[in-house]
Amino acid sequence: MISMLKFVDRQSELDDLTRSHEAPGFSFTVIYGRRRVGKTELVRQFVRDRTAIYYQCDRRGTAANVLSLRRIAASHFEDMEPAAESLEDLFSYIVAKAPSNDKLVVAIDEFPYLIEQDKSVTSQLQKIIDTVLVKCDIHLILLGSSIGMMKDHVLNGGSPLYGRRTTQVEVRPFEMKQVVEFFPSMDATSLVETYGVFGGMPFYLQFVDPDRPLYENLMATVLNKAHVLYSEGEFLLREELPQASTYLRVLEAIARGATRVSEIASKVGLNASDLPHYLERLQKLELIRKTQPVLAHGKSARKSLYHIADHFLRFWLRYVLPNVSLLEYRNPDPVVREIKESLQSFLGLTFEAVTREYLYHLNRDGRLPFKFRVLGRQWGRIPGRPRGENQYEIDHIAYDQRGKSILIAEAKWQDNVDPVGMENRMEELLQAVPALREWKSIHLIGFARSFRKRRSSTKMNQIDIKDIVSDYRSSGSGNRK
Repeated sequence: MISMLKFVDRQSELDDLTRSHEAPGFSFTVIYGRRRVGKTELVRQFVRDRTAIYYQCDRRGTAANVLSLRRIAASHFEDMEPAAESLEDLFSYIVAKAPSNDKLVVAIDEFPYLIEQDKSVTSQLQKIIDTVLVKCDIHLILLGSSIGMMKDHVLNGGSPLYGRRTTQVEVRPFEMKQVVEFFPSMDATSLVETYGVFGGMPFYLQFVDPDRPLYENLMATVLNKAHVLYSEGEFLLREELPQASTYLRVLEAIARGATRVSEIASKVGLNASDLPHYLERLQKLELIRKTQPVLAHGKSARKSLYHIADHFLRFWLRYVLPNVSLLEYRNPDPVVREIKESLQSFLGLTFEAVTREYLYHLNRDGRLPFKFRVLGRQWGRIPGRPRGENQYEIDHIAYDQRGKSILIAEAKWQDNVDPVGMENRMEELLQAVPALREWKSIHLIGFARSFRKRRSSTKMNQIDIKDIVSDYRSSGSGNRK
């Protein structure tokens, strides 16, 4: 059966909202995050036992939305509809009717829709906060799915609303820990496959039937032209990027393995000097992430790589977008064959993300040999080796500069990995790479889908995917609703 959409592990966000709400006087919270990530459900859970007015904006403009909101407010107060025709008049009415002994929540969802039609709405709201709300016991919450719009017009220093908010909450997609909770009976390998294909959006995950194989779920959803997820990737991009064609080509190039500026520019047909404009915008929208060698200094710090930040979008760009002609004519079989041939390789980056999240989890719990302050990837050249044999990459390096402690971890999405061979490779790099030799305390971890045989004699800690899932399930995820 398809999972019912459920509220999973948003306790830290609820705690932030509660602290803001319980502070005396006026509270102003900004909630932002990508479409489908669960912002509205978060607010619904928060106001479940509180006095609240909730309104979702549309694109009809400020005046039409004021009329709709005033009807909802009058209904909430069981009152005649007021004559208020401006936001200021409407909030004055709400303040006059608000209970004196119970802090009222006023939640306005999809606030960017108002900004699209009327850029002055932020200035109007700033005046309302400063003259009408600031001395009242009211909790104003603004929500928005357009990350770019929320950052530019609400959160950034140039916004009239800058400095007015008391709390901001970014609602992010689930990580592997929450996906494990979402599917309590799914096996470990299937969880990684599901995470790598459907990502961490609760809305997407609800369409996954845990009792069906991955490819049946794909045929019923992402590869089915009648399903909402089939066109979700393009819809997401066009919501944030109205002129999306060049951005789409950039994203597709990255999804298909072009990670350096020169490679991406070549695939897209742009000059390398023109590309940063597009990359910076995509970074700001959190659609791609930029990584640099974690131990880089000076010139080597400029050797950046780019990756798609969202697992579902990466899958959609890699397998759906290039095969639209086949899928439009309901001929998914060649696409499924392509996915089956390359999926395990595709999931390599997913497993890197899973193990990176797990290292953060262990660090928070104090279960590593030291508390790291920095975690990232490392790559570069080995001095003295001939061209073609002098490149190296390390999936994870974590360190604490003060304690001169370093942790080196490799992640292989393969079965029957030889732990001795993995450890030997890391030991070889420790000797060959100068930046790895200057640490007093060195620790090794090997991650794999499975190991051939656990070796207690190795210095490397061996962790497979079953260990990670079992640990998450035994520790729980905090909030279970």
